[in-house]
Amino acid sequence: MKKVLILIVALCACLAAAASNTTKYAVESLFDGRYNNHPHTGVTILKNNQSIFKKLTVENDSKIMQEMERLIRLDEGKASNSVERYEKGEFQLILSMPSGTSIGFTREANNQGSLFISVPLLKNTSTRIDKSRKSTKSRSQSKSTSKSRSGSRSTTTTITTSGDNIYVNDMTDGSEIVWLE
Repeated sequence: MKKVLILIVALCACLAAAASNTTKYAVESLFDGRYNNHPHTGVTILKNNQSIFKKLTVENDSKIMQEMERLIRLDEGKASNSVERYEKGEFQLILSMPSGTSIGFTREANNQGSLFISVPLLKNTSTRIDKSRKSTKSRSQSKSTSKSRSGSRSTTTTITTSGDNIYVNDMTDGSEIVWLE
C-alpha cells in the first residue's frame, strides 16, 4: 500500500511540474520581467480579448540581441511559415506558428533591434454563407495602443486587427507590418 501511495504522490508531482511549464516558445522567456527596468531595453505588453502582444526593444546591447536571435532560431524549427529579409544592414525574421502565434525579430545596426510575439486567445473568424456571393469571413476590429520608454526615447506601438489581418504599426519609424492568419 505504501508503494502505491508513493507512486501516486510521485506521479502527481511530475504532472504538476509538467503543467507549470506553460512556456510554449523559447522567446517567451525574454518576458519574465528581467528587462522591464533595464537601461537598454523597452518592454511593451498589450492584452485584449483576442490576443496578447509582447515586444522587447533593445538599444546598444549586443548580449541581449544575441540572446534574442538565439531564442528565435530555436523557435524557427516549430514554425509552419517563415520569412527572412535582409536589407541595408537590417535583418528581419518573422515566424508563423501552427497555433496562429506570430513571432518576429529585427536586428538593426549598432546592436539595436526588437523581438515580438503575438499569441491569439480566441479565433474570431466565423464564416457566413451568402448564396449570391462567395462565403466571406465576418469582420471584427480591435485596436490597442501602448506607449513605452526605452532610455530617453519614447515609442508608440499600435496593434489593429481586422478579420484575419493583424497590423502592427511602430510609430518610432512609421513602419507597418501586416500578418495574415
